Amino acid sequence: MFFATVRSIMSREKYLGMQEGDLDNKKYAKYWNPQMSPMQKHTLHAIEHGPEAGELGFPVTDANTLLKPGYLPLENGFTRLNNGQVFVSVLTKMPKVTGK
Repeated sequence: MFFATVRSIMSREKYLGMQEGDLDNKKYAKYWNPQMSPMQKHTLHAIEHGPEAGELGFPVTDANTLLKPGYLPLENGFTRLNNGQVFVSVLTKMPKVTGK
């Protein structure tokens, strides 16, 4: 049974991005806009800079840290934590977006 399930999962067609029909009957389809803005300069800088010190990140179990007011020591960048997890942080400016 296990191998049949694995074969079934492995044979599913995989693709990147969106295809026609992916948003059919989805309540959030009205928000989809395929015209993406260029990557923000601070994000490009973080990628070009390379990894930061591991101490600047935190494990997923500390995700509530994101709810604290203000900025984090690492707002744009990535690092590998001591436990092997990869921590990625990107401050994304989203004009005209609200919480509604």
